[in-house]
Amino acid sequence: MYCVKCGKKIEEEAAFCSDCGMPVLRNLTPERLAALEAQKRAFEQSKERYCPRCGAKYPAGARFCVNCGSAAVQKPDENRCRSCGAPKIPGARFCTRCGSRQNER
Repeated sequence: MYCVKCGKKIEEEAAFCSDCGMPVLRNLTPERLAALEAQKRAFEQSKERYCPRCGAKYPAGARFCVNCGSAAVQKPDENRCRSCGAPKIPGARFCTRCGSRQNER
């Protein structure tokens, strides 16, 4: 499958293009596409925190992950998305799960 915006190859299970951040189009209506883009913007603006080890959402004020027990304050895993905890794809500029921009190194 290929991105309709930039033409890059997309992983089959990806929700967003890892190169340009465009939502993956799988039989989407214009209304559904608009809803997905609004959801992506809301996600990027949220203040929610996610465990970099397992991807679980931290409850407000948590010092440890309720799912895996990892300390909430730790050096982020450079091999995982800082927003959702999904594994990073080498060379990807955007997360394929949540669409957030990845640090380029």
